[in-house]
Amino acid sequence: MMRKRLVMTENGYLGMSPVDAQKGDICVLYGSSVPLLLRRCEAMFKFVRECYVDGFMTGEVLTRGYQPQDFVLI
Repeated sequence: MMRKRLVMTENGYLGMSPVDAQKGDICVLYGSSVPLLLRRCEAMFKFVRECYVDGFMTGEVLTRGYQPQDFVLI
């Protein structure tokens, strides 16, 4: 658990992320087995690393009313 911290999403889901995670970083990509931390860099996003969010780990987030968003990874 070194360099990890407890996080909570705006909708109350708890998880563990690296200490360098920032608000708005958590993202679930179609086909990914874990949530990812993606950081906005101007009009694009940069991959930071993976994280754990309870309730997001096996695709459950796709059935909870979240809207898909298109974006570009750098």
